[in-house]
Amino acid sequence: MTEWPVGEPIELDGVYDRFAEIGFAYGDTFQGLQQAWRHEGAVYAEVALPEGIEPGAFGIHPALLDATLHTALLAEGDQGAGLPFSWEGVKIHATGAAAVRVRMTRDESGAMHIVIADPQGNPVAEVESLVVRAVNAGQLNENTTRDALFTLNWTPINATDPIDAGVAIAGQDHFGLVDHLVAGRVYDTIESTDAEVVLTQVLACSDDVVDSTHAAVSDALINVQEWITSHRGGRLWFVTKNAVAATGNEAPDPVSAAIWGLVRVAQSEHPGSFGLLDLDDQRSSLAVLRQAIQADEPQIVVRDGEILGGRLTRAERKEGTTDHGKVLITGGTGGLGRIIAQHLVENHGVEDLILASRTGQADVSGLEANVTVAACDVSDRDELAALLNEHNPDTIIHAAGVLDDATIESLTLDRVDPVLQPKVDAAWYLHELAPQANLVLFSSVAGTFGNAGQAAYAAANAFLDALAAHRKAGNQKATALAWGAWDTGMLGAQDAERMARSGMPAITRDLGVTLFDAAIQTGEAATIPVKLDFAVLRNHEVAPLLRGLVRTRSKKALAGRETADSLVNRLIGLTGQGRTEALLDLVRGQVAEVLGHAENEVVEDDRQFQDLGFDSLTAVELRNRLGGATGLRLPATLVFDYPTPADLVAHLKTELLADAPEAGRRACWPTSTRSRRH
Repeated sequence: MTEWPVGEPIELDGVYDRFAEIGFAYGDTFQGLQQAWRHEGAVYAEVALPEGIEPGAFGIHPALLDATLHTALLAEGDQGAGLPFSWEGVKIHATGAAAVRVRMTRDESGAMHIVIADPQGNPVAEVESLVVRAVNAGQLNENTTRDALFTLNWTPINATDPIDAGVAIAGQDHFGLVDHLVAGRVYDTIESTDAEVVLTQVLACSDDVVDSTHAAVSDALINVQEWITSHRGGRLWFVTKNAVAATGNEAPDPVSAAIWGLVRVAQSEHPGSFGLLDLDDQRSSLAVLRQAIQADEPQIVVRDGEILGGRLTRAERKEGTTDHGKVLITGGTGGLGRIIAQHLVENHGVEDLILASRTGQADVSGLEANVTVAACDVSDRDELAALLNEHNPDTIIHAAGVLDDATIESLTLDRVDPVLQPKVDAAWYLHELAPQANLVLFSSVAGTFGNAGQAAYAAANAFLDALAAHRKAGNQKATALAWGAWDTGMLGAQDAERMARSGMPAITRDLGVTLFDAAIQTGEAATIPVKLDFAVLRNHEVAPLLRGLVRTRSKKALAGRETADSLVNRLIGLTGQGRTEALLDLVRGQVAEVLGHAENEVVEDDRQFQDLGFDSLTAVELRNRLGGATGLRLPATLVFDYPTPADLVAHLKTELLADAPEAGRRACWPTSTRSRRH
């Protein structure tokens, strides 16, 4: 491809809108076509990653490769539509490309031949033959929701025989657990016990659900922070009753569920330090208490003596129509609320719409319906009651919310209530004031997965998920949608790239409204619309929630990975400088992974982590990665305590090898002492 450009130009204005009309809706990251031409049966194109997206460690970035395939649609319109089915003769000649030239031709069978070069014409990749399978828009929607709409189920798990070590109880023994623990003792506070396994029990303290939730979340935050600052090993278990709708038509306690949301974040930020255990009222469940807390699961539910672990499963989409009637959307003047409002009017024929927000200001000129914009603080019960009495909606979509992200160590109590109020307070008031309405609660996957930095937000959204199940158990209409992050035009390129690397890419507008319809039609009390990239997730440690969906690595593949102990043994066999270089390689590699860099060499040893682009959340991610690689319990403030890669390497070297002999005396040093260094 030395001669460039080639052939007759192809008009690309509105091209991705046309693709969407035939069922191929691409998000901003994947809209890579820049220019295109036709010449003698071939399509030529220039394709580039969007600004801010780096090629990373990929041979060729998935978004860049996908955009090269869009040439098939340019060639034949909807006749070229299909999903990749069979690849042959794929060759990668160079890596690191952010922009490429493409030539696409078809043979007599319809298979595509694709040649990819850099802007100077040098080879980057080639696909000798790519066959696509034709699909229609309905099939695309079904395939799209298959890997983006889930429910949380609780399934039996294997539990080991209990060990004889003592387990302490901190605070009041509300559930009578001490009699079921070997050498168990009750202590007044967490700080008063030095046990490595401690249980603290959560019990709602009043009939006022809103006040109880605020108090319980604050108390749980204090306990989490005390456990972290104690710098001890072991695990603090939060024990609840009926926080989870695990079997049948259970009505979960939303107050206790909020604790689960907050502690899930603590688990993400501090792996191995916290556990969640939910009991029922059966004596048989207390009998397996010790087995439950020793299971290989961070979150356990026990029902009638059976130990259960949480697993995401694909939701079953059901065909049918939903009569929404008059619709009230809280938080309806911006973000998701505004998108859903337009979708309901244009695709569901909703004619009466009330959009409520604090300001009561919105441009509704594009909505062809009877639209009322109302000013209402939905966390104020009196204001909300007045709004409901005036409009009497059939369907209420509760999309209001506030974000205030912080790592769990830095989260202060005064920052918790403002996050809970628009979610917890407003949702409970809606539940009380609108018993007959169809209540659709916009929750967040943060409450299910425990997104780092979102402890208060996760607590609020876990409350919503439980409230939907609680309401449905009472034969009231309710659905909670625990959304993954949406790309509504305000998501930064760095955040979008980070989410893609994590295996949970952002939800596009088109996918989001498709998932909204599908979630409503499942009939489930709580669904989880989140886009999962299984190819990426398979390259990460598989979270217990995903064990039923993501195929784990084979034993052969795992055998090739370096463990913490094998890392130490390798370091022992090196000289002092060799040890430093090996640890520098480890740190550089992990930093590059966290920041999305393509090569370790871009990470300078003496450059400040903050200058490299680290914030509190990426600092936690790096800490967790290095903790897993070294077996050390490292602080969340790691990159601030040791501000350069060189400083961090010196610290790791001391912690890992303080007692190590010189090279050649490896067998004399007990590597297990490393695990006692905190």
